[in-house]
Amino acid sequence: MTRLPAGGRIDRGRELRFTFNGTALSGFAGDTLASALLANGVHQVGTSIKYGRPRGIMAALTAARSGARVVLADDQPETGGSLLGAAESVDGAPAMDWVTSVTASLEQSPDVRILRRTTAFGCYDDGFVLALERRTDHLGLAAPAHRARQRVWRIRAREVIVAAGAHERPVIFTDNDVPGVMLASAARTYLHRYGVLVGRPVVAFTTNDSAYPAAVDMARAGAAVSVVDARGEIPQCWASVCARNGVAVRTGSVVTGASGGAHVTAAHVAAWSGGAPGPRQKLGCDLLLVSGGWNPAVHLFTHAGGELRYDAGNGMFVPGSRPAGLQAAGAGLTSAEHVKRYTTIGTAHDQVKTSGVSTSGILAAQLGVDIATLGTTTLRPPYTPVAFAALAGRDRGEIFDSVRVTAIHPWHVKHGAVLEDVGQWKQPWTVPPSEDQRPGSGRR
Repeated sequence: MTRLPAGGRIDRGRELRFTFNGTALSGFAGDTLASALLANGVHQVGTSIKYGRPRGIMAALTAARSGARVVLADDQPETGGSLLGAAESVDGAPAMDWVTSVTASLEQSPDVRILRRTTAFGCYDDGFVLALERRTDHLGLAAPAHRARQRVWRIRAREVIVAAGAHERPVIFTDNDVPGVMLASAARTYLHRYGVLVGRPVVAFTTNDSAYPAAVDMARAGAAVSVVDARGEIPQCWASVCARNGVAVRTGSVVTGASGGAHVTAAHVAAWSGGAPGPRQKLGCDLLLVSGGWNPAVHLFTHAGGELRYDAGNGMFVPGSRPAGLQAAGAGLTSAEHVKRYTTIGTAHDQVKTSGVSTSGILAAQLGVDIATLGTTTLRPPYTPVAFAALAGRDRGEIFDSVRVTAIHPWHVKHGAVLEDVGQWKQPWTVPPSEDQRPGSGRR
């Protein structure tokens, strides 16, 4: 792992020191913990990278120009979507220049509110959206004590546009969970957003075109890269780009496994013919990139009642029929829901973002049914984890948890009644006897 001498969207003028597992390390302002660890050679990190072209900001700009009031919720600290971790261009200029221009136009509109570091985690009937804003999480110990760490926004909209992008899909093979096996889009994001070259030499295993930008960019940054492509042939444009940048390409081949304990050391590569792999050979590497296609982030779309359909050409489930007001930029186990409950795959923080279609594909093959018929598991809110404290809100005393009292509550308090909570009501449990009620008080 290498921190590049230039590049990325980090602030190299602000070095930050931290301790990880008892070791003193350093990073820069703008790093994530994962990117800082990788830059220091620590490779046992976990990450989930979401790919989404910045269609959300274009949809927001179009709506604002039509006179609509707009709320744009972006889960990143700055707008740009996947362009934050890429080296794309728009009309011959860096894509982030275009993003900056569009964002400035949105910020100048009085009817547009941009919520950064905000994730829409639930989408419900009648245009009701719940979104979590992370207000001070990024400030750490410097966060103001008087400011709530997170805030839940309750948004009611006439039209909801979901532009959540897609999650890159891993490829299933033996030991694909060894540290150093990473999604191709994640490696490209570390390179361009954080200035970290995650490994060298590199093997990239892909079933589609998406791994090639990462492979070429890493080769240009100084890594030795080999691409293993399951397809019999690749587009000529990528073949030419790879040849110019010294990227070796093996077509009609697959990765069947990986070597390594604490870190990947080699990829097991075999030719694919007749539906089966041939003899394998090892390709040494300290980074194995994978790209098995994309899973559109359809979670919010399904929360609101949208139905999915299977796009066989692209091998993915995409938005199908939708409710009004919603737009979309072996062991007796016979359904995806059965497998999810028995194995817990797709649960916890994954929530079918990367594992869903792979699981459905394996199950469909075992059952001998079409994956389009089998479908996916149910996608439920919240889309990302939400702290109970954020849902509960700030402690505001009696305003936080309302207290209800009876008409004679002042009398009970005056006479020392012991009160108990019955729901939100304060009810007297006992009332101490008065002087007139004590034994002998009635004697004359």
